Amino acid sequence: MLSTEMTDVLFFKDDEYEPVEECLLNRAELPLKTVQRLTEQARKLGKLIRTRNRLQQQYCINREHPQLNDEFRLCPIWRNEKKVHNYQLMRIKYCADYSKWPNASKLMSTYGDNLNLYETLYAFQKP
Repeated sequence: MLSTEMTDVLFFKDDEYEPVEECLLNRAELPLKTVQRLTEQARKLGKLIRTRNRLQQQYCINREHPQLNDEFRLCPIWRNEKKVHNYQLMRIKYCADYSKWPNASKLMSTYGDNLNLYETLYAFQKP
């Protein structure tokens, strides 16, 4: 026989319950382990973005003749990786509501028509 608490969980109506998106903006509704995992992911993504920024600064922007460097060929790849990591970081921090993201209008112009692609990439990269 199931207890009353267990029965309530089993027969809880789906239309009354709306799941909370896993992001740091909803940290009050999430378990502590989830918040810690998201914080760690945000830290790692921030580090990846800073690394890409450093590489771009070193090889893509401040070189007199960047075409002579092998690293120059990696500039478009680094730029795209940075955009993916930045999108993931913003989703972890601010959820899917783009109006809450910093510089939302700039974001929309940066990602443009590819915003749906980044949403799909994010959905399939969830752990």
